Amino acid sequence: MYSGRLHALLLLSWALLRSLAKKLFGAGPRGLALLEANYAADKLSSVTPAEREQAPERSACIACGKCDAGDGERMASSLGAYPGTMALMLAASRRSSGRTRAELSLDFVKIRSYFLIII
Repeated sequence: MYSGRLHALLLLSWALLRSLAKKLFGAGPRGLALLEANYAADKLSSVTPAEREQAPERSACIACGKCDAGDGERMASSLGAYPGTMALMLAASRRSSGRTRAELSLDFVKIRSYFLIII
């Protein structure tokens, strides 16, 4: 049996050899193409220069959860469909497209509000 440190060293060595081989033989995308490939499943696109200028203003949120205050009953009644206001605020501070978790939350709020108006 070998120790955990030896196992970690072997894994790191293997990862280093793989990354060097990929660089030498040009396997797969690199640079910006690799970044875009990594985030393609999340449907994230690159930031425009105007959005980059707005980034400091949008980065003030530290995800403390204070904006979820009062959402407990709604979150519980949704059985996990509505993660709270904080998810909406965090999604608004990021660039994403498609049907995100925040959009699903908004759908829940719209549906819930609609039923409350009817009742």
